[in-house]
Amino acid sequence: MTALALRPAPRPIDIALLASVFVVAACGLLYELAAGALASYVLGDSVLQFSTIIGTYLFAMGVGSWLSRYFERQLPAHFLRIELLVALIGGALPAVLFIANAYVPGAFR
Repeated sequence: MTALALRPAPRPIDIALLASVFVVAACGLLYELAAGALASYVLGDSVLQFSTIIGTYLFAMGVGSWLSRYFERQLPAHFLRIELLVALIGGALPAVLFIANAYVPGAFR
């Protein structure tokens, strides 16, 4: 028998985890694209803005990876809390930045 034949069928929880990781990754890419587009629209110089946004996201992923060692229990609950917080911040941030730019137009240059 080969190793492939001995492999157990995927459990529903494994499929749900894979689907949630896919959704979270897609949302992260969309947040990155929205933040880069907004920054280049408000501040100009799209190459600098997208480079800064991509670098910031990579740095944040590294920090999150480093901090993940401190989460040992209740992983699904922590995952849900963190992702809901990211969704709230990521969804509200473009509107907040546009409002901030309207009231304090020279502060971001």
